[in-house]
Amino acid sequence: MREDILAAMGTFLYTSACTKGGVSQSPRYESLFENSLTAMMLIDLDSATIIDANPAACELYGYEREDMRGMPISEIETMDADEMQTHMREQREDSGEAGLILRHRRADGALRDLDVRAGPMPDVPGHVAYVIITDVTAREAAFRELDEHRTRLQDVLDERTRELKEARSSLSEDADS
Repeated sequence: MREDILAAMGTFLYTSACTKGGVSQSPRYESLFENSLTAMMLIDLDSATIIDANPAACELYGYEREDMRGMPISEIETMDADEMQTHMREQREDSGEAGLILRHRRADGALRDLDVRAGPMPDVPGHVAYVIITDVTAREAAFRELDEHRTRLQDVLDERTRELKEARSSLSEDADS
């Protein structure tokens, strides 16, 4: 089944046919999955388990590949069970690619902010999604820091504005006296 999924993934990722001159191109797609520096997984949406993860995903999450195969998504996902069920249902019902920034847990317990892009694999029996994962932890931390600076700057601006209004009011009162 894994080979069928990889072949279907290739069909989905590329607009070209899976065959060229009658020769199957599935090794090409398997190579794309296996050798990519981008983390990729195949997810069974019905059971919410990982069918397979490429070496980049194993490195990102800190698990051995055999440990990731068959692993429930709940082991890496930090969403509560209800949110995750809703998300998986939406993925099953959606025919297009979906992308979210999610927080996932590594094998060592560390949390990472990830840009998770998932899409259906219509040529595969059941509800299978290919998932492409990008670690955006540093970017998200920079955004949070920027927001904190923005908030502090706004607080300083508000305080200075209040002080100027008080000074102006005081000067007006002195001028009227």
